[in-house]
Amino acid sequence: MREHKYKIWDKEKKEMIMPCDIPFEIDCNIQEFLEIILGGCSDRYFPLQYTGLKGLWEGDIVKTMSGDIGVIEWDAIDACFSIVGNAWSTNCLMSNEEVIGNIYQNPEILKNIKE
Repeated sequence: MREHKYKIWDKEKKEMIMPCDIPFEIDCNIQEFLEIILGGCSDRYFPLQYTGLKGLWEGDIVKTMSGDIGVIEWDAIDACFSIVGNAWSTNCLMSNEEVIGNIYQNPEILKNIKE
């Protein structure tokens, strides 16, 4: 079975709560789980799932081998993680993508590439 890890962005404190293992024997989804462990403040906390590839998390801003910059997002249609750029996307996520930030702590990176 695949390892399920999450790190959590705390919107109020503007800090990342680092990886925690989620015991999926619990009969609920991640949002319900957060409400249980964090006291019902689900609009304050944003879970980011580990992709299963070394060092890559949902919400990471990455530079691809071709030099393109995009964000790792969950693609519900294809049921996989994808990299989504300004006018492109790919579901070919590889472990050699360079993490240059994340959408919460480094939003200026994305602003700079859209200009």
